[in-house]
Amino acid sequence: MSLAEPIYWYVRKAGWTQGPFQRDQILHMYATSWISRVDRVANSPDGPWSPLHTVLGLGEQPDTAPPPTDAVWEIASQQFHGSQPVSYGMLQMIAAAGKLGPADLIRRVGDARWQPAASFAGVFGGPRAWCTACGFEVDPDWRICPHCQARQPAFEPSLATFAFTCGVVACVWSVVATITVIALALRRATILGVALDEDFPEAFAIFLAPAAMCAILAVTLARLARRTIREGRSAPAHLPRAITGEWLGWTACLGLTLVAVAVTAFGVAHFQIRP
Repeated sequence: MSLAEPIYWYVRKAGWTQGPFQRDQILHMYATSWISRVDRVANSPDGPWSPLHTVLGLGEQPDTAPPPTDAVWEIASQQFHGSQPVSYGMLQMIAAAGKLGPADLIRRVGDARWQPAASFAGVFGGPRAWCTACGFEVDPDWRICPHCQARQPAFEPSLATFAFTCGVVACVWSVVATITVIALALRRATILGVALDEDFPEAFAIFLAPAAMCAILAVTLARLARRTIREGRSAPAHLPRAITGEWLGWTACLGLTLVAVAVTAFGVAHFQIRP
């Protein structure tokens, strides 16, 4: 007769996927209102997902549940108002919810020294340094916890950095190219046989085309990065960079649109160009 394999739970809340967790951890999260009865859970990070109350039979009001045995992390953050220690898995959920920043201080119960949360591997991204199911310290290369046999999830590389880089390039290129074309046109410069003071609309289109491509790429990559973060496949720490990259991409697109309108209006007025 073989013993039944332990059942671990994954939580999907507001697009985030966290886990694995044991049943007592789930009950404690519910009792402290970090998850609700309608948040979805599953026994696998790939689903199928069901509302929490349908699989654990929880009532409308959270029942009092003692902290799990691995609740050994204390938090000193203005955004987090809890007073009890939390588990490593719940620490990750608090970070994903924006209630814990990289500079906020945390420590393990019994430690005298508080340290920035970013100094603990896995809280904001990358392979986890502790198993979220049992709190056992694991090697980053382990995919199975040797203590509880829970499968350890790993984050995928994020596109947020590429989106941010493309956004910066698009904004800088559009500004530099606009100033350069205007300056050369005022000097009546000729490049490759093209007089910029007469054919400046074409010059703008040529000089600003790379900026437009980078802006579109920034927005596209940022949205892909944000989707993988919401699905729990990329680290939550990359979300601010993805948001900034998308914002820079849209800013560059708006600037390029205004330049195109201004160039078109100037061309119609001064060269009798018929739109």
